[in-house]
Amino acid sequence: MFLHHYFNKENKPFRSISDLTENEAREIWHSMAKYLIQKEGKEYNPDDFNESFINRYKMRRQLENALRRQFIKKGGNVSRDYPYYLILSEDEKPDKGLLDFYKNGDYIIIPVKDFEMNTVSFSYGDSYAQYYDSEFEKDKFELVYTYDEILAVIEKYGWVKKNENNWGFVEAHIWSDEAINRYR
Repeated sequence: MFLHHYFNKENKPFRSISDLTENEAREIWHSMAKYLIQKEGKEYNPDDFNESFINRYKMRRQLENALRRQFIKKGGNVSRDYPYYLILSEDEKPDKGLLDFYKNGDYIIIPVKDFEMNTVSFSYGDSYAQYYDSEFEKDKFELVYTYDEILAVIEKYGWVKKNENNWGFVEAHIWSDEAINRYR
């Protein structure tokens, strides 16, 4: 098993938008939104995204606090306020679709064995979509799983399928800088 991390080269790897000031986070948000909108051949208007950014920034912090609390309840060892996001995969090759999400996309792939698994939580699918999407099967899936739990879920249901409410991946939340610092 491997953990994949995707990022914009100019932003460097292993940065959490929640660790940034609101202005720094807004700048990255606008940069990503502009790239994705223009990639579709549409015109980007930053004013259209200011209110959206504020709402998403607040919601993301709420989500991350919920992830943190639930992981601690399951015995997780948490030394960060906000996680780094990676993707669990049995494949060592990058996902081209996720790489194309970034203007100058790059990736790092790390074997799971390099992490203390009590510092990593998982979501079966995108945690943001799960937390806020009223259509998501909340009665079927938990927001946070341990490594052993997510492996059991994958064995039962298979790997997450891409659909309109989900990017199609198992999300990993890294709650420690220890292993990450070796890959910066």
